[in-house]
Amino acid sequence: MKQVLVFLPTRIEEESKTTRRKEKDSMIDRPILDLESFVLLMFATMVGYLVTTLSYESGMSLSQALLTGGGSAGAALLWARTVIKPPKRG
Repeated sequence: MKQVLVFLPTRIEEESKTTRRKEKDSMIDRPILDLESFVLLMFATMVGYLVTTLSYESGMSLSQALLTGGGSAGAALLWARTVIKPPKRG
Protein backbone atom coordinates (compact mmCIF):
# COMPACT_ATOMS: atom_id res chain seq x y z
CA MET A 1 0.00 0.00 0.00
CA LYS A 2 2.79 2.46 0.78
CA GLN A 3 4.53 1.69 -2.51
CA VAL A 4 1.49 2.67 -4.53
CA LEU A 5 1.10 5.95 -2.64
CA VAL A 6 4.77 6.83 -3.13
CA PHE A 7 4.84 5.78 -6.79
CA LEU A 8 1.69 7.64 -7.85
CA PRO A 9 2.81 11.23 -7.05
CA THR A 10 6.16 10.79 -8.80
CA ARG A 11 4.42 9.49 -11.91
CA ILE A 12 2.04 12.46 -11.93
CA GLU A 13 4.95 14.88 -11.49
CA GLU A 14 6.77 13.35 -14.47
CA GLU A 15 3.68 13.64 -16.68
CA SER A 16 3.11 17.26 -15.69
CA LYS A 17 6.75 18.10 -16.48
CA THR A 18 6.45 16.67 -19.98
CA THR A 19 3.19 18.50 -20.69
CA ARG A 20 4.68 21.76 -19.41
CA ARG A 21 7.70 21.24 -21.63
CA LYS A 22 5.49 20.68 -24.69
CA GLU A 23 3.45 23.82 -23.98
CA LYS A 24 6.61 25.86 -23.49
CA ASP A 25 8.10 24.67 -26.80
CA SER A 26 4.95 25.51 -28.73
CA MET A 27 4.96 29.08 -27.36
CA ILE A 28 8.54 29.58 -28.53
CA ASP A 29 7.91 28.24 -32.04
CA ARG A 30 4.89 30.46 -32.68
CA PRO A 31 5.72 33.91 -34.16
CA ILE A 32 4.38 37.03 -32.52
CA LEU A 33 3.20 38.56 -35.80
CA ASP A 34 2.66 36.99 -39.17
CA LEU A 35 4.64 38.33 -42.12
CA GLU A 36 1.79 40.38 -43.56
CA SER A 37 1.15 42.24 -40.29
CA PHE A 38 4.86 42.90 -39.80
CA VAL A 39 5.28 44.37 -43.29
CA LEU A 40 2.18 46.56 -42.92
CA LEU A 41 3.25 47.94 -39.54
CA MET A 42 6.84 48.49 -40.67
CA PHE A 43 5.67 50.39 -43.76
CA ALA A 44 3.25 52.56 -41.75
CA THR A 45 5.94 53.28 -39.15
CA MET A 46 8.46 54.32 -41.80
CA VAL A 47 5.96 56.61 -43.54
CA GLY A 48 4.88 58.15 -40.23
CA TYR A 49 8.48 58.76 -39.16
CA LEU A 50 9.40 60.30 -42.50
CA VAL A 51 6.38 62.63 -42.60
CA THR A 52 6.90 63.66 -38.96
CA THR A 53 10.56 64.46 -39.58
CA LEU A 54 9.91 66.41 -42.77
CA SER A 55 7.03 68.32 -41.17
CA TYR A 56 9.11 69.29 -38.16
CA GLU A 57 12.05 70.33 -40.31
CA SER A 58 9.80 72.49 -42.49
CA GLY A 59 8.88 74.65 -39.50
CA MET A 60 5.86 73.05 -37.85
CA SER A 61 5.74 72.70 -34.09
CA LEU A 62 6.49 69.25 -32.68
CA SER A 63 2.87 68.56 -31.74
CA GLN A 64 1.65 69.50 -35.23
CA ALA A 65 4.35 67.35 -36.82
CA LEU A 66 3.43 64.36 -34.62
CA LEU A 67 -0.25 64.69 -35.51
CA THR A 68 0.60 64.94 -39.20
CA GLY A 69 2.89 61.91 -39.01
CA GLY A 70 0.33 59.86 -37.08
CA GLY A 71 -2.39 60.65 -39.60
CA SER A 72 -0.17 59.77 -42.52
CA ALA A 73 0.89 56.52 -40.81
CA GLY A 74 -2.77 55.53 -40.43
CA ALA A 75 -3.51 56.39 -44.05
CA ALA A 76 -0.42 54.46 -45.18
CA LEU A 77 -1.55 51.43 -43.18
CA LEU A 78 -4.98 51.45 -44.81
CA TRP A 79 -3.52 51.97 -48.28
CA ALA A 80 -0.89 49.23 -47.89
CA ARG A 81 -3.50 46.79 -46.60
CA THR A 82 -5.53 47.18 -49.79
CA VAL A 83 -2.42 46.83 -51.94
CA ILE A 84 -0.90 43.82 -50.18
CA LYS A 85 -4.11 41.92 -49.51
CA PRO A 86 -6.96 43.24 -51.63
CA PRO A 87 -10.52 42.30 -50.65
CA LYS A 88 -11.98 39.26 -52.35
CA ARG A 89 -14.51 39.92 -55.04
CA GLY A 90 -17.70 37.93 -54.90
